[in-house]
Amino acid sequence: MIDTVQVPLSDPESLHVTLYHRSELPPGSSLHDVIDRLDHLADHGCIEELSVREWPARATTTSSDHSSAFRLFERLDRAADRMSLSLAPFFERYRRVNHLLDSEEEVIVFPTFAIEVTDASGGETRALAPCSTGHTTCSFEDMVRALELNNPTGASQIQCCP
Repeated sequence: MIDTVQVPLSDPESLHVTLYHRSELPPGSSLHDVIDRLDHLADHGCIEELSVREWPARATTTSSDHSSAFRLFERLDRAADRMSLSLAPFFERYRRVNHLLDSEEEVIVFPTFAIEVTDASGGETRALAPCSTGHTTCSFEDMVRALELNNPTGASQIQCCP
């Protein structure tokens, strides 16, 4: 039996999808292909709105340039907790110690791509990818595929299977 992450939605046509991507993409990553797939869903009324946002590959607490990236991570982490999901291992969080300067900083390593699905009625996060439940994972590609398969048929849930 395959575990499934199911996210009930009030109205699939009132979904707001935010695509997050690294500012510097690794070789072989195609941002344009991903945007085309999500644009296709928006063009066909399966999602109401698509936003594309950039984030750094990694952020540190000692860099003022990264404060918004840390706030975003913390918001996504709280949303994942509310849905009994975890952002680990896709988002890496660790402490780095500099013994020469006697300092310590927190580091977040962001995945290449991520998706947040919010309900237009209140902006509440309804689905996140990549994420895990402890027993199964939902990759970024799993979530895109789930949106493509479920929303055109008017399904009331996003089902994300590994």
